[in-house]
Amino acid sequence: MAKIDWEIERVFPEDSINEISVAVNGSSYLTIFGHHINGGFCAIPLYGVSCELSHHNNFGDIAYNAHRIGRALKNMTVGRIIAEAINVAASVINGEKSA
Repeated sequence: MAKIDWEIERVFPEDSINEISVAVNGSSYLTIFGHHINGGFCAIPLYGVSCELSHHNNFGDIAYNAHRIGRALKNMTVGRIIAEAINVAASVINGEKSA
């Protein structure tokens, strides 16, 4: 077997990762979202999907994020609901709305 040369180029410490569970028509979508060095992301592990998100204004670009999530899930309606839930959760976490 040929030697494979690899290395960790850089570690980006980040502590703004959150989890929410969103119920939609009887299905549950455990969603992990947060910031990384180049922007925002979300992952929905049970459905095997992840995507980049706009994280500006507490993930407030609902249309963009809904499109990204909906395309990953192949369900635009659920994508929109999860994008809205991420925005509300991020706003609560950052103290901008009351829970």
